[in-house]
Amino acid sequence: MDLEQKLYFRDQLRTARAKALEDAEGFQDVLFCLEGIGVHLLGKVESLFEYKGKLAHIAANSPLATDVPAIASTWHSSFDTLYDDLRHARNDAAHQGAYARTLTSHAVALALILEDALMSEARKVSHFMVRDPVCAKRWQPVSFIRQQMLIHSFSYLPLFDESETLWMLVPEHSVARYLRSAKGSTDRNRRLATPLGKAICSREIPLLKASTVSPDTELDVAIRSLDEHPILIVNGEGPDSLVGILAASDVL
Repeated sequence: MDLEQKLYFRDQLRTARAKALEDAEGFQDVLFCLEGIGVHLLGKVESLFEYKGKLAHIAANSPLATDVPAIASTWHSSFDTLYDDLRHARNDAAHQGAYARTLTSHAVALALILEDALMSEARKVSHFMVRDPVCAKRWQPVSFIRQQMLIHSFSYLPLFDESETLWMLVPEHSVARYLRSAKGSTDRNRRLATPLGKAICSREIPLLKASTVSPDTELDVAIRSLDEHPILIVNGEGPDSLVGILAASDVL
């Protein structure tokens, strides 16, 4: 596989893993990803048993596949063990309760191994960033900003500051303090309906200046400025320049 194909399947695995984490018994999406990668590699539809050799070859690029489990077997299972458990479960109709939750845990661990392996040759920020990030707008009510943060588990939302012509971050903690400092339900209702820009102008929701880099920035350069705040990936200037966002969890 070339790097573009690896990034595609990495993103598929990320999405499947996120679904599995939302559903304690939802390991099927990871299985579908394994089958999709297997079909791509073999060029034909076969069983998970037939795909194993090709997938194991990819997984070998990550120390999580065999090396780490050999050293810390109490904490990690090998790729072979996880894969075989899921392969046997593929044809098992009893996918409920504790058994299904165990399979989901194994599916997530297997996805993490393959994601790490697929990224073994990636070196640029663009390879790791989350594309098309959700942005905040000054005209949106604070209630909508709150909703976006809760639905997507965002700690920060990017916001382009037209007056300063630079990117800022709307912090989750600023929104929380703004809403929870309301004096009664009437005041809270007013704050929820207040446009974000108005709350920013009154300094009731303080912003943070965002760190920005270009998509071609080498990852080892970008992570020097990576802390609890995400880095914004921009291609040019202006409100349409944002192409991605990079958090510590994306490179972990």
